[in-house]
Amino acid sequence: MDYYDYAQALKYFLELYRRPVAIRFLSDEEEVPPDYRSDWDLSFCQFVMLAQSGDKLMATADNLACANGAAALGLRPLPEKIRSGEMHSRLNLFASPEMAAQVSALTPRIPLGAYPGILLAALDEADFEPQVVILQGKPAMLMWVLIADNYHKGGRYSFSTAVSQGVCVDATVIPFLEGNINLSLSCFGGRGSTDQREDEVLLGVPFKDLDKIVEVLPELKNTIMKRSIEKTAYKRLQAKLNA
Repeated sequence: MDYYDYAQALKYFLELYRRPVAIRFLSDEEEVPPDYRSDWDLSFCQFVMLAQSGDKLMATADNLACANGAAALGLRPLPEKIRSGEMHSRLNLFASPEMAAQVSALTPRIPLGAYPGILLAALDEADFEPQVVILQGKPAMLMWVLIADNYHKGGRYSFSTAVSQGVCVDATVIPFLEGNINLSLSCFGGRGSTDQREDEVLLGVPFKDLDKIVEVLPELKNTIMKRSIEKTAYKRLQAKLNA
């Protein structure tokens, strides 16, 4: 499959109303494809939102408006007000600067300067090899990504989040660094500065896993997925209760 086919399969089987977003951390040796905009100052979650709509973008140290996100993505040093916990304590996200500083210290981050830029595009139009794909939608449908991923693995998932930096860290950095799918409930910044809906969550999926996931989804579509969506067992219960 090519990237367009992957995107269409995900849209069909998961009933996605947002386009999956492809992400690539650029090395120093890689050339930037033509027509990627880097003239907008945005937070990373806003970059993702615009990529869903079809914009081709590059995030850099110069145009990433969120200092915390820029530090997590390895583009700029972490400001002292964030490291010390002062900023997030003042925002009333934590009871004290010490609690905020503890969360900051535990946050996974790309090493500073490791990558000069990050490419973002809708997966169906990506002209680069993605490393992470972000899916955004309803939990009831995105859960099938995990079921498909686990179809031939047979394990359990452990998700990492502080409900802070939900797009840049939870859905991007962690899947990139750890090579595992990560679930994000988003965060106050992601929900407050984009058009994220109240009933949406995000999955960061390593691109290396996407082929197997898309391969399994048809196996699920007309069997267990169909029964679950149609609430077959619940309807049987209703019939018993109403008899």
